[in-house]
Amino acid sequence: MPYADSEVQRAYFAKRRAVIAAQPKPTLDSKVCVACQVDKPPSDFYRMSTSRDGLQSYCKPCNRSRRRDALIREHGLTPERFAQMVIDQGGKCAICGLSPRRQGTVTWVIDHNHDCCPGETGCGDCVRGLLCNGCNRAMGMFGDDPDALLAAAAYLLVSKGGPK
Repeated sequence: MPYADSEVQRAYFAKRRAVIAAQPKPTLDSKVCVACQVDKPPSDFYRMSTSRDGLQSYCKPCNRSRRRDALIREHGLTPERFAQMVIDQGGKCAICGLSPRRQGTVTWVIDHNHDCCPGETGCGDCVRGLLCNGCNRAMGMFGDDPDALLAAAAYLLVSKGGPK
């Protein structure tokens, strides 16, 4: 992006969108993905208001693959180590034991110790495992605090008539 200042950046893209919107959009019967080099129908591309043809350069499968690979790299993992983690966990969430596909998604969340690497990225050494989105959100809601999670589990057990 040409500008670091967010206000200037917003103005730049607003102007760019206006210029592109004023231009007639080419009628596309197909488009070639820049990654896989396959000629595909426009419906196989996500929309992008700032591009001349109104579509992203990467087809949907290549776009998802690029995003997944970027997330793996951001957490300090190699694609091979990520694949081995999936195998080691049997293709299931490390907490609930369900496959992300069974929960209506195909993505994994890479869980890492935020005390080691604060923020969204990790060093690779602090990765704890692969979680489904629901379990990752639950962990976040409890602030990754084991005592809070144990207290919640005890509460649920008591309310179900289990051990006190």
